[in-house]
Amino acid sequence: MNHNPLLLFIRDMWQTVLFFCIGYALIVATILLSFRTLVRQSNFMYAYVLGLTMLVVFLVLEYVRRHRFYTELAYRLKKEAVMSDAVTMPVTGTHDQRLFVQLLHRYHQEHVRQLDVLIERQRVYELFGTRFAHQMKTPLTVIQLLEDEMRREFAWSTDMAEIVSRLSEERLRLDTSVNLMLNTMRLGSFSVDVHIEEVDLQELVREAVNEHKSQWIRRAIYPRLDGEDCPVVVKSDRKWLLFIMDQIIRNALQYGYRVDEDGIPAEVANSFVIQIKKRDHYAVLVFSDNGIGIPARDLAHVFEPFYTGSNGRSHSRATGMGLYIVKQVAERLGHDIRIESNEGRGTTVFVSISLEDFLRPLLTT
Repeated sequence: MNHNPLLLFIRDMWQTVLFFCIGYALIVATILLSFRTLVRQSNFMYAYVLGLTMLVVFLVLEYVRRHRFYTELAYRLKKEAVMSDAVTMPVTGTHDQRLFVQLLHRYHQEHVRQLDVLIERQRVYELFGTRFAHQMKTPLTVIQLLEDEMRREFAWSTDMAEIVSRLSEERLRLDTSVNLMLNTMRLGSFSVDVHIEEVDLQELVREAVNEHKSQWIRRAIYPRLDGEDCPVVVKSDRKWLLFIMDQIIRNALQYGYRVDEDGIPAEVANSFVIQIKKRDHYAVLVFSDNGIGIPARDLAHVFEPFYTGSNGRSHSRATGMGLYIVKQVAERLGHDIRIESNEGRGTTVFVSISLEDFLRPLLTT
């Protein structure tokens, strides 16, 4: 749409001009027909031209009065919309234009007030969530110490060992949820919580895998790392990249096993393969399992918040937040993540990390 000030003025005034011309012509025609013998025709033409001249003068003055408002309006319609621009609109022009600008100012003030309320409410929620998560860390640590003590005290009892193992698994599940909550809170201040450094992918993958030794054994899933002959070093944030790997591994532990026709885990060995490849200017981490896979209808939604899908409802107490946060973190780090899956055959996750040197100025020493 054309926002030229002159065209805007014409669109506003054409009806006024049309009605003026028609009305003036009717008046002149009436007088001419009624008093044709008393008034000379040249006088009617003079009066008609004089009226048109006054109309032109009126239009010029009106355009000058409205021009600044039209120019500002056309400029702001072309640029990117910014809410704060509402308070910088000039309070000039016609009476209705001044009232319109005053109305914009009131809307802006109300918007700012409501935004402040929402920001304060969000801050309270984040503060409460962060404090709650940190307070939960202490009892979780105590539970872990009690587990270790129970293992020593009841090392002779197979039944107690099984109970402690289940307790440990539930404690790890709770610890994972607390860490997920903390990382969700940290996304709001991601820019101040990032430290770009050189990271050895093979070393980091081994660290992520070794964090879950007991669960690999319990789930009968056997991880294997297939990497390049030489170390593959990328520039990223070590902590956040480890978080991405950890979430992918946890998903593999939940869904990376075969099931029978009744949905019960089959008593067969399952594999989980992690490959590190170099492709053009990227290092690609490939996580592959041969588990239950993801239904095609769910695959397009796995990165959406709180989306658990049919697997989350049937096979696990999923929150639907893990892959969402992984996607958010990967995008903030400049990495790419995608998932391929066939239901009943397994899932493959690809994490692509650029090998370019554009992040070198951000490297931490």
